[in-house]
Amino acid sequence: SVLRTDRSEPLIATVVAAGRALGLELGIVASNAAGSSAFAGSTPVIDGMGPPGGGLMTAAEHVSLSGLTERASLVALTLISLGTDR
Repeated sequence: SVLRTDRSEPLIATVVAAGRALGLELGIVASNAAGSSAFAGSTPVIDGMGPPGGGLMTAAEHVSLSGLTERASLVALTLISLGTDR
C-alpha cells in the first residue's frame, strides 16, 4: 500500500516499470494505512514488497517460498533502477 502524492508517483512508476520488466502486473493500492516500515519522514516509501504469505500476525503466519524469488527480483530491479535514474 502507498499514500499517493506528487512525491510518491515517481517511485510508484519505477516499481511498476520494474515489475513489467519482470513480467509482473502489479496492483498498486492507494492507502493511508501502512506498516511501520512505511514511515520514513518525508521520504516516499512503498510498503508491501516483502514475500507473499498469509496469516499476518497470527500463529499461522507463513511465507510462500515460491514467491521469494519473484519479490527479491522486484526489489533488486527497483533498487537498480532508482540508482540509475539519478
